[in-house]
Amino acid sequence: MPSTALSVAAESGPAHYAVPDVGLFFAPPTAPVSTEGRGDDPGAAAATPDAEPALPSPLARVLAFFAIVVGGVSGALIGYAFVDLQCDEGCGFRAGLGAVAGAILAAIGVAVITVLALRAMSEWHEIQRSADDDLPVRPPD
Repeated sequence: MPSTALSVAAESGPAHYAVPDVGLFFAPPTAPVSTEGRGDDPGAAAATPDAEPALPSPLARVLAFFAIVVGGVSGALIGYAFVDLQCDEGCGFRAGLGAVAGAILAAIGVAVITVLALRAMSEWHEIQRSADDDLPVRPPD
């Protein structure tokens, strides 16, 4: 994960800490980062040229997007029904606000779950790849 150098003044002199850069919301996971040959600056880490990103498959990302949309639509229906059941008549604006609030809350909740699931899938695939790389090659019989 890319990091940003953070300098903190201490009594014995400045101290440097690497702070993970998580992007605006969630940055996609990447392959391991090499810091060899970069000196003592922990913030100068760069990805190795042969490193491939550990992004989930396009199908998984499309399914996650549609799951978020379905969650938002479901939340809108629930929010609308919840407010509409509590009103006698003339509550169109309030019911609309309930629908919008329900859609936003449900979409955010489903988005958090899908991001966690996609990251777990990416990590699992990365572990599988590294385990396959560590296996000894057996000569053919």
